[in-house]
Amino acid sequence: MIVRAVDKNDYRTYSIGKERIVKAVAHALKSKVYCDPRKTAILCCEDDKELEIMLTTDPLAATVHLVPLGTITTDRLKIYMDRFKGVFTKAIGFRPTGWT
Repeated sequence: MIVRAVDKNDYRTYSIGKERIVKAVAHALKSKVYCDPRKTAILCCEDDKELEIMLTTDPLAATVHLVPLGTITTDRLKIYMDRFKGVFTKAIGFRPTGWT
């Protein structure tokens, strides 16, 4: 597990840190944000009420989906999209590049 210190009282895992991008994309698309229960629990630890309001447990209610990093490959993203045939026709994957 990679941990980065933001300040002496604020420690976060690598699983957290992309929330501003997620919120900006969801706002731009006027969308809810769908993710699995594990990721939802992690995001709720952030105590970000704006983000919590955006979250949904219904994948069909959101055009922004947070998926595990391993899903963001051509082959696996196609498999993920196959679950939503007739609902979504295209996907764009954003893959974090790591430390900046």
